[in-house]
Amino acid sequence: MENWLNAGSGFTNIEFQFLIRQYDGTSQVKINRPNTEENRRIFNYLMANKRTIEDAFGAKLEWDPMEGRRRCRVGKTIKIGGYLSRTGRTDIIRVMAETMARLENAVEPLLHMAVDGQNQRTPISAPRRKVKADDRPVIGNLPDVFLWSKIGIETQGIDPIVRRKELERRSGNGEFWWGIGEKAAPVRVSRMYEKAQSRVVCFTKTRNPARGRSSGTVVVWSHYFDRNILHQIPRNVVITSFKYERYFSLVCRTGSPLVKRRDRGAIYSGQYENLLTGNRNFGQLTTFPVSRFADEEVGIPYPIEFRARLRPPHCVELKYWRRLTKDEIHMLNEVSELGRTVPDWLEFAARIRAKDRQLG
Repeated sequence: MENWLNAGSGFTNIEFQFLIRQYDGTSQVKINRPNTEENRRIFNYLMANKRTIEDAFGAKLEWDPMEGRRRCRVGKTIKIGGYLSRTGRTDIIRVMAETMARLENAVEPLLHMAVDGQNQRTPISAPRRKVKADDRPVIGNLPDVFLWSKIGIETQGIDPIVRRKELERRSGNGEFWWGIGEKAAPVRVSRMYEKAQSRVVCFTKTRNPARGRSSGTVVVWSHYFDRNILHQIPRNVVITSFKYERYFSLVCRTGSPLVKRRDRGAIYSGQYENLLTGNRNFGQLTTFPVSRFADEEVGIPYPIEFRARLRPPHCVELKYWRRLTKDEIHMLNEVSELGRTVPDWLEFAARIRAKDRQLG
């Protein structure tokens, strides 16, 4: 007998799944789309990159094409106990969660490429209804539910910011923190996952020039709240903003470079509605979950700059800022130039973050 718990991957019928049995458990990726051949193509693409995935995971994985059945799976069995175990259940849960985190980190970058390569375009002919992301077809290279975040074009432009965040990503095993000023963002992110189990976030430029205006005072943040507990931001992360009373950050991860090297598609405003309200007029919103309701690419195209997946703690409120000095702003501009390296970034981050407020 098996018991299971599924978490959405952002793609239809591809799930990160916990299986718990009597005496063991498995953390796995389950590929279970309606089309058997499509499942095999996705599985075979991942299998062709087996060495890359297992190197990132840190151990051998179980690759099961499940011949004669529609679905396929990739995972790792943990043999330290199951639901009949009288002791050690906390350890079982912890190890399975840690294994899933490693598996997701290893598979997720290639999963995007595996699914995108199918280039499925399934028409939506049934009457429109509110459904979970995993019930709806994937069209092109975007999932049906995702967080849309529009980047304000600040004085220095988007390219220097993206170059900094790319260095941050490379120094942090794919993780980067993206600051946002929208107060409702944490609630929207939480409700998006509750409704659709999606953690995909896509970034585009805003078309509203008012979003790019700055106060001239640049600050750097040092701490954040997670479930009302105060933590220090990771030391390789530098979040700057023009002075805000309140500021927030998305915690993101991707295995792909943020620097744009090719066309990454576009979000067409006429295809999507606000997942939480059903409203198709997004107005002044800058970070909000959307749901696809139409197949046809209509409306204003917003070219995608980059995309990622939200990582725990997903979206947090920041705490404690200080003003950057003129010398520090000069350092910030220098590390944003083309040709900078990860060691350059780590040296910069260490110098900026050395002045963090010390608590306790």
